[in-house]
Amino acid sequence: MSTKTQTSLAINVRPDFLDRLQERAEERGLTVRDYVLEALLDHMQRETEEEDRRWGELADEAIQEGFLSVEESERYFASLKDA
Repeated sequence: MSTKTQTSLAINVRPDFLDRLQERAEERGLTVRDYVLEALLDHMQRETEEEDRRWGELADEAIQEGFLSVEESERYFASLKDA
């Protein structure tokens, strides 16, 4: 089993954007590094929640259209097999 180690990531930003990052980080009592990491994690979490919400909507639409859930399909095919 391999152990993952941290690696660095360098990005180029405009000086005015870096100034804004530094201001926001200071307001929260964070380093720029920690502020950016926190912002990225928050963004990724929101994306995941949005994807989950959309999949739920698609599942609801499929049910309304008469499609069976995976569990219902398995029960249906099992009943056909046993018939």
